[in-house]
Amino acid sequence: MKKDINQIKHDQENYQKEVRIFQEETVDMRKKVIDALDELKEEMTDSNIVQMRHNIIDFASSVRHQRDFDKESYDFILDNISNYEALIEKTGRKNGKVDAAAKYIRSRYDEYMVNGFPY
Repeated sequence: MKKDINQIKHDQENYQKEVRIFQEETVDMRKKVIDALDELKEEMTDSNIVQMRHNIIDFASSVRHQRDFDKESYDFILDNISNYEALIEKTGRKNGKVDAAAKYIRSRYDEYMVNGFPY
């Protein structure tokens, strides 16, 4: 009987060690997953910023080269500009890449709102 109790204690200690090891491994794995998700989120944010920046600059360039757009296109790009500016502010990044393009688009939009859109 005494041997059985000692064996039970020994088995219980081994089980507790295995549980601690499993818990530590789980914590490590969780940290790795969180770090990977944070990295992916950062990459997606960078990609979104680059894409929005490209769309804004491309739209401004098209307008400068006498391409006409309807009001819906201007509304869309103005929303894009607002989203870009909010994302830049939220992530603590610096703008400066699209300031002139956004200003130009807004000024053309204001002109069209007074004089009418070409389409």
